[in-house]
Amino acid sequence: MITPLQDYIVVKPIQRTRSEVLTVITSETDQGSWGAYADVIAVGPGKLSKRGNVMPMAARIGDRVCYGGDRLGCINFPKVVDDGVEYRLIQEADIVGIYEA
Repeated sequence: MITPLQDYIVVKPIQRTRSEVLTVITSETDQGSWGAYADVIAVGPGKLSKRGNVMPMAARIGDRVCYGGDRLGCINFPKVVDDGVEYRLIQEADIVGIYEA
């Protein structure tokens, strides 16, 4: 498994049906893209501030998060495949919400 650095997060995307899809509208393109849900697998330590302090991460291992969709190709998150399981590498800023059960 990959260990993320700074404010990067390794997530395992959750496949959903079309009726469960959240639409995210981007202001730059005014086109909707499907928001994606994923389970957080690994979290980096956090981004460094200008003063050299580590900014704590909001997402934690085990959280379910919603991040910007990549259906239309406007955001292309790197894929990591480990033992046949596909993971995505995203930054904390790409997360639009943490799902609360």
